[in-house]
This record gives sequence, C-alpha cells and structure tokens, in this order.
Amino acid sequence: MNPYAVEAMKKNGVDISSHHAKLLQDLDHVHFDLVITVCDHADANCPVFPGNTTRIHQGFDDPPKLAEQYPDAEDKMMQYLKVCKEIKEYVELFFRI
Repeated sequence: MNPYAVEAMKKNGVDISSHHAKLLQDLDHVHFDLVITVCDHADANCPVFPGNTTRIHQGFDDPPKLAEQYPDAEDKMMQYLKVCKEIKEYVELFFRI
C-alpha cells in the first residue's frame, strides 16, 4: 500500500494499512451489484462482470501522478488528501441519492 494513501485514509478515520490489491479472479465467488471505477485506466480496462452488475465511472485525479511534481513530503500528502476529500464527497453524495 502506498504510505501516503494509508496516511490520507487514516486522517479520514479509515485504516487500510492491512489492505492489499486483489486480482478480480481472487473474487470470482463474489457477486457485484455495483462497480464504481475511479480512474480512467480502470474505466477503459474494467472487465465485464457476469450477471446484472451496474457499472459507473467517476474519474478522479491520480494522487501519485499529482504528487510526483512535489519534492516535499507535506506537499505530496496534500495531493492525496485533496483526492481523498473529493472521493469522500462523491461517495456521500452518491449514497444520499
């Protein structure tokens, strides 16, 4: 896990330090009602899900790409926090609908 992502989520009350990336084939026993892609790469390369899965794309900036232009760790963290805030606001609005 990216340490900046872990810290940004921690600052938002969510501990992802023990999380890890999974391959879709590792989740083949899971039925997905809804899949939300949040980056353009995932949107373009998202597999087809079996069954009645709704897929939505809501693009956000890529925090590592934003952060790479900053040499200072604090400035890098600000980029992760910015995107984290945007995603949080989207999720809160999404579930109010």
